[in-house]
Amino acid sequence: MTSVWDMDIPAKQKLVLLALADCANDEGLAWPSIATLARKCGCDERTIQRNLRDIEKTGAIRREEVKGKGCKYRFGPPAKRHPRQNDGAANRPKTPGKLPPKPSGTVNGLSNDKPKRVRKPEGVDRQTWDDWKSARKGAPITQSVMDTVKREAAKLGWSVPEAIAHAAGNSWRGFNAEWVKDRKPANDYRNNSNSNAADLARQKLGLG
Repeated sequence: MTSVWDMDIPAKQKLVLLALADCANDEGLAWPSIATLARKCGCDERTIQRNLRDIEKTGAIRREEVKGKGCKYRFGPPAKRHPRQNDGAANRPKTPGKLPPKPSGTVNGLSNDKPKRVRKPEGVDRQTWDDWKSARKGAPITQSVMDTVKREAAKLGWSVPEAIAHAAGNSWRGFNAEWVKDRKPANDYRNNSNSNAADLARQKLGLG
């Protein structure tokens, strides 16, 4: 099957397709605004709208209007090619259609790769970890997020569990040393999971 990128369409339409593909998810569904596509392609919104209509006519994309939320675009197979005489195309076995590949690299500083989530660090209890995930409102806790927490906690002489506990207790999505200068870790949280209430009481009274 002819690829979308091999189709004989104007370069401007291919540029719009590239911008649209950059906004698509793994299922080939994209819902960028016209303004976003215009910014990516460096042209006006009217030009984007005209090119989207022309691309849709080829069958390379299908538009789905969502009331009050604009349009969604789903990539589909390009329009069927009429077989030329004696070229044997009509007798070739059909193969499953493939989504056009996403452009490699990044556009506007955004990567195509989905960030990988990390597991709960050792020393952080499950409730604290769940509270912090809830405070992040669905934003994934990636390795880069944890690296930032570790770096900022080190500035204060805190452990990572102490920093996470403080972020969870204050419903913060992240952690920054500047936000907690001259403060103690939240709820006297310690990395040693064997510390009990009596130990903490003695520490507060200066007896331990």
